[in-house]
This record gives sequence, C-alpha cells and structure tokens, in this order.
Amino acid sequence: MSTATTSDVFLAPESIPAPAAVDSRPSRRLLRVYLDDHLAGSALGLSLARSASARETKGPMARFLRELVADLENDQTALRALMKDLDFTENRVKNALGWLGAQAIRYKPNGRLLGRSPLSRVLDLEALIAGSRARASLFQTLASVATPDQRETYTLSQRAERALLHIRALDGYRQRAAEETLLASR
Repeated sequence: MSTATTSDVFLAPESIPAPAAVDSRPSRRLLRVYLDDHLAGSALGLSLARSASARETKGPMARFLRELVADLENDQTALRALMKDLDFTENRVKNALGWLGAQAIRYKPNGRLLGRSPLSRVLDLEALIAGSRARASLFQTLASVATPDQRETYTLSQRAERALLHIRALDGYRQRAAEETLLASR
C-alpha cells in the first residue's frame, strides 16, 4: 500500500528544479521538428474548428467558434512566418497526417454507424481544448526561447494568453454540452 500523498507526487511549478545551465540558443534541428509537429497539429485543430463552426449556426457558441477559427488561422499564419523567418521548410507529410487525423476524428462513429452522435459535440470540444492546450504550450515555449525581436514580431506571449482564454471558453461550452447530452440520454 502506497503512502504517497498528492503533494508528494505533484510538485508545484516553483519547486521543479531549473534545467542545468546550457547554451541559451535553441537547437535548430530540434526547433524545426518542434515547429513542424505543431504546424501539423494546427492543421488538425483548424480542420476540427472549421467543421464544428459549420455545424453550429446560431448562438454564442457559433460566434465563438467563428472567432476561434479566425484566431487559429492567424496563429497558423504566424507559425508559418516564423518558420520561414528561420529558413525552415514545412514538412508536407506531417501536415497531411494532421489533416488526416482530423478526418478520422470527424468520421469516428461515437456509438452510431450512421448519422452524427449527440456525443460528437462533446468530443469535438474536448479535442479543441486539447489542441488549445498544445497551442498555449507552443507559444509559451517559443516566448521563452525566442529572441526579443521574435517575441515582439510574432506576439508570442499574447498568443499564449489568447489560447488560455480559448481553453476557458471551450471548457464552458464542453461542460454545458456534456450535461445536455449525458443527462438527456438517461
């Protein structure tokens, strides 16, 4: 029987040891891979957001999803511009895999072979939350390793904050959708 408590297992961020002193410039090779992976993820997230936005035509969630799509397009454009500024080329295979991943998520049955499951809305919102968390982490990481000019040019900290706001809004819509779906289907 384990006697570990939550406080033993989960460290507060301030108690996590700082990394050993290293060269302050990021590895170009690893940065290229990191940015490529996030660009592929942005293709997946943008595709999911567009399809969710197309299904929601009225109300506050519809307006929010339209704004989310515009913000995701803007973030993807900024990510591509940063990669171009760094002389990194896009990995088209990874981008295609991101798009294919979005299609797989869209057409997953969710308990029904034909038609859209009521659960699909909840799962779409959860996927958008996960994508927004990855996007916030991307921009937080970039803000910590970028040059001051890059931080300013690409508004990295502001993009991270906006992603965190998206997470809060998406989670509110997810909670409401989950309650409506799961309680109505009793």
